[in-house]
This record gives sequence, C-alpha cells and structure tokens, in this order.
Amino acid sequence: MAKRKQPPSVGDLGPDGPAAVAGTTVHEIARQGRSPVRRRFRDHLLEIMAKPRVYKSTTSPPLITGRQRDAGIELYKAWCETGRSPEKTGVYVDNTPDWAAIALQQIERKVAWAAVSALIPDDCRDVVLNVVVRQFPIYHNATAQEGRVRLETLRRGLDSVASGLRVGG
Repeated sequence: MAKRKQPPSVGDLGPDGPAAVAGTTVHEIARQGRSPVRRRFRDHLLEIMAKPRVYKSTTSPPLITGRQRDAGIELYKAWCETGRSPEKTGVYVDNTPDWAAIALQQIERKVAWAAVSALIPDDCRDVVLNVVVRQFPIYHNATAQEGRVRLETLRRGLDSVASGLRVGG
C-alpha cells in the first residue's frame, strides 16, 4: 500500500522564522504625529565578524578586532555617502534647483570616499572592498587556506585604514 504524502513543513521559513531574523536588530522608528513603526535591520558583516562565534558549546574568538570593525564601518559610511541623493541646497527665484550646488555636493562626497579608500593598500583592496562594501563573507567560494589568506589580507587592510583614520587605540 502506498504511503500518504506528507505536507511540507514550514519550519524556519517565513519572514519571522529563526533563519530570517538571524543577525538582525529591530529599531523603532518614530513618526511625527503617528505611532512608531518597528523595522528590522540586518547587521553589517563586519559587526558579525567582530563578535565571538558560538557553535553549540564551543566559543571561538572574533575574526576581527573592534578597531578594525570601526575602520570598516567608517569606510562603509563614506561609500554610502557617494550614493545618497543630493539635498535641496538652493532654489532660484523660478523654483529651479541649483544644479551647481548639487554637483558640488556630489564632488565633495566622492572626494571624501577617495580620501578614505586611498588608505587601503593595493594588495588588500579587492578583499577589503568585497567585505566592507559588498558584504561577501571571507570564506565565500574559497578553500580553508584561501579563507585564511583572505582574512589576514582583510585584517591588514582594515588596520591600515584604522591607522590612517586614527580609529581606536
């Protein structure tokens, strides 16, 4: 006799399942005149790498230091600024935007990004930008040896940025 087909179990699926909420934090966003909204934000990969890793009863040390994390976050903030929409700077009498002021703002943001990204050594540039900006894990498509090399390269690059920005101790 044929067995009855079991319906698929939902398990960890869905927006509130354990897999979906791992590595996230909930923030309450105040709205003027209305009740606040709760939004879930994913932690940056550098935040996760700077925490001790716990698996069952084993605790491993963090992959990067707090100083390296802070340097990476500053690098990420500078990169995010380059993609921001221009702020309303000045408006002429006929309500047209001041395009020169908008262009000047964009140039200032790009110069700030160039100044911060210039602190990354050339041999570390790809790894640092992949982890900081694109948030690719170190061990993505890598053997254990390649992952260790990438991790050391990331540490060297973030240390260089931290010393250039004078972040931490």
